[in-house]
Amino acid sequence: MTLVAELTNLNCTRKEVDIDLLRGLQLKLLNRPDLADSADVFSAIGSETRLKVLFLLSEAGELCVCDLSDILGQSVSRVSHQLRKLKDIGFVKTRKESPTIYYSISNNSFANILVNFVRMGGLSD
Repeated sequence: MTLVAELTNLNCTRKEVDIDLLRGLQLKLLNRPDLADSADVFSAIGSETRLKVLFLLSEAGELCVCDLSDILGQSVSRVSHQLRKLKDIGFVKTRKESPTIYYSISNNSFANILVNFVRMGGLSD
């Protein structure tokens, strides 16, 4: 990203502009690489199936992919894909008991907040 040195959007109509403010905001944005990680988290939880998986794991404690597949009526492959996304963002953890892998909610503050939100019915009254 090129720092604002001059106004580049000359087609934009505005009464006045504070270049120093714009530069300062750009620098703050450059110092926040965590925003991309946050976007990944919100993208990952933006799936109804993944929210259902979190709800089911919160209710049962732990389940294997076959259990989740049966409950959700979806293929093992599809449920595995959803679990991988949740694991990648740290929301679920695994425990292997050969040959079965069990999934449960990880000890992640945001995951716990989200699970409580889902368990309470989300935004519904």
